[in-house]
Amino acid sequence: MGTLRQRIFVGLISVAVLAMLINLLPLYWLMQSSYQQQLLVSSQTQARMLAEMSTASLLFEQPQSATDILNALTESPDVAAAVLFRLENNNQQLFAFFGEPVAAEQMSMLNSGLQSQFTSEHLHLLTPVLLQEQLLGYLYLKVRLNRIHQELFSAAIIAGAALLLALFVTFWLARWLSSNLLTPIHQLKQVITAVASTKDYSQRVSQKFAAELGELVNSFNTMLDVIETYIQQKQEQENQILKLNLELEQRVSERTQQLTDSLNNLKDTQIKLIEQEKMASLGSLVAGVAHEINTPVGVAVTASTHLRYILQQSEQDFLAGTLSKPALQRFYKDMHESSDIVFRNLERAAEQVQSFKMVAVDQSSEEARTFKLKEYLQNIILSLRPHFKFTKHVIEVEIPEDFQLHSFPGCFSQIFTNLLMNSLLHGFANTTQGHIVIKSDYNGAELKIDYYDNGQGIDPSIKDKIFDPFVTTNRQQGGSGLGTYILYNLVTQVLKGSIDLKDDVPRGVHFAISLPLPQHNLSVRDASEYKND
Repeated sequence: MGTLRQRIFVGLISVAVLAMLINLLPLYWLMQSSYQQQLLVSSQTQARMLAEMSTASLLFEQPQSATDILNALTESPDVAAAVLFRLENNNQQLFAFFGEPVAAEQMSMLNSGLQSQFTSEHLHLLTPVLLQEQLLGYLYLKVRLNRIHQELFSAAIIAGAALLLALFVTFWLARWLSSNLLTPIHQLKQVITAVASTKDYSQRVSQKFAAELGELVNSFNTMLDVIETYIQQKQEQENQILKLNLELEQRVSERTQQLTDSLNNLKDTQIKLIEQEKMASLGSLVAGVAHEINTPVGVAVTASTHLRYILQQSEQDFLAGTLSKPALQRFYKDMHESSDIVFRNLERAAEQVQSFKMVAVDQSSEEARTFKLKEYLQNIILSLRPHFKFTKHVIEVEIPEDFQLHSFPGCFSQIFTNLLMNSLLHGFANTTQGHIVIKSDYNGAELKIDYYDNGQGIDPSIKDKIFDPFVTTNRQQGGSGLGTYILYNLVTQVLKGSIDLKDDVPRGVHFAISLPLPQHNLSVRDASEYKND
């Protein structure tokens, strides 16, 4: 781009040259047009005179006389050639000529009907030869443009001299402007550059310039005063803000640590409550199963005591020799009856123990295995029989007998134990004959399980947050509010499914569980991570 001084020089010279060209080029064009017009008028006058003088020669067919007339053009150095054509039977015939042969040019003008034409070096004229409006022929005249070119060249020399003079004046003016205008601007630039590089706003430009430049320098110095004051104030404010930020960061750090400690305590409390809820559920299961086993075991003990008694009596009769056939028959009969009683009750107790063992082990285990869904749900229901024993509630499991899946049975145990106990304790609190239905549907990729009961339903005020922790309407009776929260996490985190509370039944509840199957992406680690979180 160059310096400002160089750009001013180039700009002024360019403007001067452009102005001269704008003025000289139209003037040159006007001079050329004027010279051509003057030459055209004089040449046309000369051509008309020659045409009038050649009328008699054409009329009386005197070519020599016409040639002598044309040879008179030797006194005119601008005429390069002249040709006289005679019109005969509408055809042009060469009658006489002077100078250079120009057959092609003259024939072109005769055919085109042009009367005058300028080329780069010549003026071509075609003048009719008339006698009382009777066309006898044509006179072609070829005139050189050398004189016009010489005059235009002289004018160009004068214009060039004027242009050089203008450039000299412009150069001198540019130097004067540089000395009087650019020097203060250069000093102003130096101060601006120094301020920009050093950030020292205390520098000033000397105020020794007059008029507008002095005002500019004064305004610039005033601007530096304002900026310097602003920078000082800003620095003070930044120092205050920095101090406040340090104090705020310290407070935020302390508060963050307090919140982190509170969150960790809350997580620990939540884990403990979840474990307590699980252990309470398992303890309730143990108590119920112990109570349920007590009856068949007591009956078996009573029957075995009776067996011992009749065995002792029979042995005494046998040793005393008083054992009769009817007595032996009664002994066998009593033995069969008592042994049947012992077998049936012990078998019943074994079933109870087996169901309890399966459910209890699955609840405390984190391993996946293959199991029949309906059979497993029936075992869960059987383990909860002590809670439903003295009620008229009905539980239906509408699942195919042979449907198997590979998953975490402990999760299913905790999920449906929570659902069944919620129905018993909350849904059927004011109902003596409740109805629970568990249905399933499998489409090849997803297992859907629907849980219904016809109880009193869930309070509308907590429906939207039913799966949040510590949400309960039974806190006065010892409810922790973690039951649905636990089953929600089991479904979503361990089983990778979803559970929703549907609002499509007129009475009671409808929980819809969707589980992706097969569960190849599940592992022991998935379940253990959830239980350890």
